[in-house]
Amino acid sequence: MDKTIIIGADRLAVPLKDALKHRLEEVHGYQVTDVGMQEGGAFISYIDTACKAAREIQQGHFNRGILLCGTGAGMSVVANKFKGIYAVLCHNTYEARMCQTINNANIMCLGGGVLTPAIAEEMLDLFLETPFKVGFPADRHEFLEFAQQEIARIEEENFK
Repeated sequence: MDKTIIIGADRLAVPLKDALKHRLEEVHGYQVTDVGMQEGGAFISYIDTACKAAREIQQGHFNRGILLCGTGAGMSVVANKFKGIYAVLCHNTYEARMCQTINNANIMCLGGGVLTPAIAEEMLDLFLETPFKVGFPADRHEFLEFAQQEIARIEEENFK
């Protein structure tokens, strides 16, 4: 299993990003590349952060990423402008699990202003540990595979 991941936050989510970065490194053993703002560092917008992370994943340097801003919505909007990026905004543990089980997301977006570190850490664990299609009956696996292919087809049509 690849133990590298990219992470980034804007100024509104640096504290939560730092807590998740610590968990990624210390609990999960990931090598983390941080492309966002740092505590006391120069300003980096959510737009620049999301673009950098999405490009890195798009180019195959990372399989997954975590993006955080005040609500997570801005990061999600920007990251999803890149072909091959499936960024899902998650507000709770159910969504964190389902973004993997159903959508096979490669970026989880979180809101630094709306989540506690404890809940965000639980969501991170689910994002990392939940495989695509897990928990669904075998007869639904075929549909989930079909859905992934349809999304790729739609993406191909619309990303010119």
